[in-house]
Amino acid sequence: MEKFLHFIFIVLLIYFIFVVIFRFVIPFFLKLFVKRMQRKFDSQFQGQPKQEKKKHGKTYVDYIPENNNYKENSENIGEYVDFEEIE
Repeated sequence: MEKFLHFIFIVLLIYFIFVVIFRFVIPFFLKLFVKRMQRKFDSQFQGQPKQEKKKHGKTYVDYIPENNNYKENSENIGEYVDFEEIE
């Protein structure tokens, strides 16, 4: 009977240790992990300029190519093929 009570005591002790770990220790480490990732994320995007708000319906060009070779090569593109619609 003494060994059985000893076994029950050890099982309850292990159970309470797991309860304490899952209730207090794991959330603590999870908060540390989230804060560390948030700082890392903030540092990655800290150097980028903020996007300015653009008005709805306006067209903005962010990139203009330096060499405009399209007009020079437009003669050698190919010939126009007329097509008919099939019903």
